[in-house]
Amino acid sequence: MARPRGTKFTYLTNNLENDEIIDFWDLNVNFQLRIAKYVNSWKINQEKSQLLFYKLDVTGSPMITVSIKITKYLEVQVFIRNNRIEDAYLETFLDSNCLLKYWNQLKKLLKFFGSDAVSTLKHSIDFYIAEAFDNLCNCLDNLAGEDDTKSLRDKLQFLINQVGLLRCNIYSEYTVEVAFSIYLCSSSCYKEIENSGCLSIPTEKELLKLIEKSSVKKG
Repeated sequence: MARPRGTKFTYLTNNLENDEIIDFWDLNVNFQLRIAKYVNSWKINQEKSQLLFYKLDVTGSPMITVSIKITKYLEVQVFIRNNRIEDAYLETFLDSNCLLKYWNQLKKLLKFFGSDAVSTLKHSIDFYIAEAFDNLCNCLDNLAGEDDTKSLRDKLQFLINQVGLLRCNIYSEYTVEVAFSIYLCSSSCYKEIENSGCLSIPTEKELLKLIEKSSVKKG
C-alpha cells in the first residue's frame, strides 16, 4: 500500500533527493545518513562550531596526515601534514570562496583526499615560496634576543630577503649593505655576481642610488 503524501516518510525521501546542504546544522546532523560510505575510513570530530574529518597515521609518531575542516559558515579548509591546501585548488571541488553547498561536493572531497593521490599533490610555486619565507621568518623570531646567534641571524635575514625578492623587488637594508660591501671590494666582481644570477642583488646603478638615499636619510 502506497504511503500518503505529507508523511514523515515523504519528507525524508524528498530531503534525501535534495543535494543542497541547507546549513551547518543540516550538515552536522545528517552527514552520517547522507554520505555514510564515504566517511568509513575517516575519523570524525564534531563540535558546535566545526566538523572535522581526519586520518591518523600511527605507524611511527602519531600524526594527522590529512584533515578536512568545515566551519559553522560551511567554509572548507584542507590540511595535508599540517600544510594548508590553497583555496584556489579547493575551488576545483567547491564553489567560490571555498564554501560547501552540496553533499556531492563533500563526497568528492572525502573520496579524493582520502586516497593515495594526496601524497603526490602539488602546489603552485607561490605556495612553496610563501612557505619557505614564513619558515625562515619563524626561525629568525626564535633566535631573537640570543646574543651568540647574531651571525646566524644576519645570514637568515639575508636569506629571507633573497626569498622575498622572488615575490617583490624590494631590497632590505641588510641586503643593500652586503651588496655594497661586495661592490667596494671589487666592482668587477659585483658585476659578475649580478650577471650570474646566483644572488638577487640590485644592479650597479640601482645600488648606488640606494646607497645615496640611505646616506641622505642618515645625514
